[in-house]
Amino acid sequence: MISGGESTHILSNDNGISLINFAMENKMNIMGTHFKRKKIYKETWIIPGTKETNQINHVLIGDNHARRIIKIRTFHGAGANSDHFLVVAQIEIEKPKVRLEKQERRHSRYEMKEKVFRERGKKRKDLEECAVEKQKDEIEQQWSKIESAINKATDKTLSKRITQKKKE
Repeated sequence: MISGGESTHILSNDNGISLINFAMENKMNIMGTHFKRKKIYKETWIIPGTKETNQINHVLIGDNHARRIIKIRTFHGAGANSDHFLVVAQIEIEKPKVRLEKQERRHSRYEMKEKVFRERGKKRKDLEECAVEKQKDEIEQQWSKIESAINKATDKTLSKRITQKKKE
């Protein structure tokens, strides 16, 4: 059940309908409307300039955790200097049920995963370093080819000039 039958009003405005749709789409419950209590503890907002109140602030919780809400109420005059009242939810917290064996297995599993990731990272780093060295070697080879081509070209042009000067 998305909303309980304990709201301060019968009809909802567009914002209320949007909240209900949001809760339905996300499998949540509007918990402020589930508990039967006095109207004064349901009211969350006082209309400025009047003494009229309304329920516009809500507590939403997922369906799977809704049973953990024990009580929801408002506190008037919480010192917040606001026209809204403080909404407080009392929640039951379950103590985790974990056996020591399972916990130890989890730790060893995580340690193994961590070791595998470290080894993969080291291999990746080694491969990257190898690739960088290979690139450097290739660049040096290309540079030596370019250098020899430049040297050959300069030798040919200089030797032609020298032979031409000797002829003159």
